[in-house]
Amino acid sequence: MTVRRRAVWPSRLSTAAAASVETAAAKVARDDLPSIAPAGSKHPPARLDRKQPHQARLPPPPQHAIGPVQTVGMRPGLDESRAVPAPARPKVKVITVAPNPLYSEVWLDGTRVLKVDVGKTTFEVPWDREHLVEVRNDACCEPMPFRLGPESPKIDGDRLIARLVRKPAKLRVVLIPPPLTPAQMDYVVFPERPGATHTPFTQGEELWISFDATGEAGEPVPGKSLLVSVYLDGKKLPLRQRVDLKPGENKSLEIRLPE
Repeated sequence: MTVRRRAVWPSRLSTAAAASVETAAAKVARDDLPSIAPAGSKHPPARLDRKQPHQARLPPPPQHAIGPVQTVGMRPGLDESRAVPAPARPKVKVITVAPNPLYSEVWLDGTRVLKVDVGKTTFEVPWDREHLVEVRNDACCEPMPFRLGPESPKIDGDRLIARLVRKPAKLRVVLIPPPLTPAQMDYVVFPERPGATHTPFTQGEELWISFDATGEAGEPVPGKSLLVSVYLDGKKLPLRQRVDLKPGENKSLEIRLPE
């Protein structure tokens, strides 16, 4: 007698085995498929079913040391928006003056600022605009003006060399008694030197006598002496008389004639 064996098909596997196979297949598919980021997200979400790798913690950024902040306060009652800064002091320039004669004065814009003396030869000029500086010695000389300022011509070494022009002296010679005929007269600088110039003039004429700035040795000339000569008829030698003059002086000289 022949016994026939029945074939067992997969569809007839047990229900437990089939459930086990489906669970394994689902796990493989879940591991292989990429995760889908939700809409609007810049980074994909973390996989909940995978173990996240360990992330190293970064050290905090260095913080630079900041010193204490100083706060400058205003006086009570002042409005910061209305505060006006103090005006800056104008720049000044120190000027050295070398006048002749020595004991002269320096005037700045009409005000005396310096009496020149030994060891006192400097003064300050505000360097903000053009100023009028005058070196003066009214007793003997004409003032000498200078223009100083940022836009004015530069002076050499910030030094003013002022050779003041002496004021001329005025001299009038009068003969007493007046001669019947006009006498010839002249004058020469005393002491008379060889080749000196004799300047002729007439009685009653006003003579303007000029002065040099310095003498031969470079010293100031305080004055001048003249030798006046009067030539009379019948006289071999003239009648002479000395007169001393200072700059700016107005003098009248009387010469008495012999009877």
